[in-house]
Amino acid sequence: MANILVVEDDKINAKLFELVLTRVGGFAVTVTEDADEVIRIASEGQADLILMDVSLSNTEYEGVPVDGIELTRILKQDARTSSIPVVLTTAHALRGDGSVFSSSPERTATSQSRSRTTGRWCPLCRAS
Repeated sequence: MANILVVEDDKINAKLFELVLTRVGGFAVTVTEDADEVIRIASEGQADLILMDVSLSNTEYEGVPVDGIELTRILKQDARTSSIPVVLTTAHALRGDGSVFSSSPERTATSQSRSRTTGRWCPLCRAS
């Protein structure tokens, strides 16, 4: 069974992710908003996929506030965690936000690899 790490600070969104991923997807799910725990879980190889909230509002790493984008950068710079797919999520997208992420030099995957990742992790997506 694949292990999905959900990094989310909103309790309702976290519960929704957990319910859908466990009941519909059949995945093992760990939910946290603690950056140190994210790094530990990922470094120990306990996450096959990470769903990362972009706007973590109260999260710190080594005493410094971080959001989901910065936490993803930290993961991608570490050889132990750089190969784990990270899908950035948000419940607060505004018109035009997509261009910010798609044009960012720090983006972690090309469109082609995003499609492969989506097909691998989403049984409903493979049918399309």
